[in-house]
Amino acid sequence: MPISTQTIDMISVLDTSKILGTMKFSAGKYDSLRFNVTAVTVDFVSGPSATYTVPSGTLKVPVPNGGFQITATSSVTVQLTLSFNDKEILAMNGHLTPVAKATVVP
Repeated sequence: MPISTQTIDMISVLDTSKILGTMKFSAGKYDSLRFNVTAVTVDFVSGPSATYTVPSGTLKVPVPNGGFQITATSSVTVQLTLSFNDKEILAMNGHLTPVAKATVVP
């Protein structure tokens, strides 16, 4: 699922959702989503920015309850929730292990 490079103010999305992208899937059953992650840049208020990588280079997110089915005439909304360990960010060692959760929205 290609998503263009984006800047997200993490404070502004603590209580709201942000649409990162949309995609048309071929008909079929999907039980996980996979994203290639090249880098994450964190801008600190009181210092320089830092760039982090995800060690595997990909973020694989299982879709609970058996996933979802797409047909030629159907559409599905999947909400992806990302969280990051603040200790990893503050360590500034260049590596992040994000946690992602997918939810099919009725």
